[in-house]
Amino acid sequence: MREFIKSVNSYTLAMSLFGLKQFQNLLTPSERGERKGPATQAMDHITSATREEFGPTLDSTFKTLDAFQRSMTDVTLFMMFPFLMLAGSDGGSRLRPVDRDYEAEPRETPSARQRAAGPQKVAVGRKY
Repeated sequence: MREFIKSVNSYTLAMSLFGLKQFQNLLTPSERGERKGPATQAMDHITSATREEFGPTLDSTFKTLDAFQRSMTDVTLFMMFPFLMLAGSDGGSRLRPVDRDYEAEPRETPSARQRAAGPQKVAVGRKY
């Protein structure tokens, strides 16, 4: 329990500092030719790291709800700022109601591969 509390404290500190970094990223212009700015890329990385901890059921639920949420965001922004969406500005997705280029797919990590492979056999006095 002690290590869990320490871990939660570290997480909250990291998220606080991440908020400061995101403020800096919002003020930083994106690189030439980059579709996403530094703030968007950082949020995608955080989302991807979180998704790595999901099992297949939660990940499937996330994908469904995320697609719905992104569609509703597009509809809302279109209703509030139709001229921006029709002009095809950075945030516009006039031809794509759902952002199919979403790049926050979970990365393959050793821990994800171990979970996918199932429980490991441990040799206790025998060789497997």
